[in-house]
Amino acid sequence: MKNYPKINIGIGGIIIRDKSKILLTRRKSDPSVWTIPSGYMEKDENLFETIIREAREETNIVIRPKGIAGMRQRITEKEGNNLWIIAVADYRSGKVTPDNYEILEAQFLTLPEALKEKTTLVTRYLLKMLLKNKLQIFLPQKNLDQKQYRLFA
Repeated sequence: MKNYPKINIGIGGIIIRDKSKILLTRRKSDPSVWTIPSGYMEKDENLFETIIREAREETNIVIRPKGIAGMRQRITEKEGNNLWIIAVADYRSGKVTPDNYEILEAQFLTLPEALKEKTTLVTRYLLKMLLKNKLQIFLPQKNLDQKQYRLFA
């Protein structure tokens, strides 16, 4: 059997509130920039379970994922091969409260407000796509939407 390399999978969330505001966070690991909430997938989680857990743990909110907007791959010495899948979700409830462990600050901003801030490259790209109404969302397909097997198209 071939020895495959370790691949880390993270999930980021474009979390939308009132159809006009996006949740951005400042991470303790790099407080100089704003980014969308995110975290690594645990062994038995599916994509949506991961972003639901991360949003709750990091910002104290409840969300409802809708689909997938994209994926970023980065290969570094420190992280190895890292895939970051970007989910789109609606805010449902909860007062935004950063955990002060991974997240130092979190708030909902309008797209114009968010674009005035210093953000990560990927976050800025996603914000611009949202502003232009050009963000394509891949939805889970009903016939192939199970915990262990899910197709987004």
